[in-house]
Amino acid sequence: MSNDSMRHELEHVLALVEEQMRDFSAMRQKQAELTGTGSAAEGSVEVTVNAQQMVIKTEIDESYLDDHEITELGDLITEAAQAAAREMQRKLSELIGPMNQRRQEVRALTGKAVGLPGFHDVLSRLGVLTDQFAEPAVAESGEPNRFPVIRK
Repeated sequence: MSNDSMRHELEHVLALVEEQMRDFSAMRQKQAELTGTGSAAEGSVEVTVNAQQMVIKTEIDESYLDDHEITELGDLITEAAQAAAREMQRKLSELIGPMNQRRQEVRALTGKAVGLPGFHDVLSRLGVLTDQFAEPAVAESGEPNRFPVIRK
């Protein structure tokens, strides 16, 4: 690979890294403000979760007992919370998608185009290039994986 070609590739990688770092704090702020809402029992049970998928709000409509038994309430709250968690996963995937795409592009470029020893390791130490923004784990069924994901 010629020096001009390597310089061009290096400039491209550095531009991607700079863009990634600029977007990082804005993405974190947006992530902190995200909520996901799910409902059950024709909307009479509603649960909202934050970006950490912690329940932050549970609402039961006054008309709930007109159509449902109190004994069903626990299962319906769980159903609504699971729907809220799925919505949050979708929103997070949309939010981090561009950063993940750019991260993969940087990895591909540093892996094959930049022949500097240790260059990829240096870039990997930057938090914006790590797997902390990897897509949420999803089982083959399309449902979020309920088991912990182990990363290298």
